[in-house]
Amino acid sequence: MIVGLMGAFMVVAAFSAECRNPILIYGAIEKAFLLYLVLTNLNRPYAQGFWAAAIDATAVCSFIC
Repeated sequence: MIVGLMGAFMVVAAFSAECRNPILIYGAIEKAFLLYLVLTNLNRPYAQGFWAAAIDATAVCSFIC
């Protein structure tokens, strides 16, 4: 759900300049939350499926800084 909303918001941001900053902030929060989920659940067996999201979130957060 979160990733789907981010995709829809990115489409909106492409056509609306005044919406870009709030959407970028939302995207940063969403990626940071995904990274938090992975790091707090490393000892659980189902966390292995989160690694792709963690790599993506790390890349995005490093480009923002």
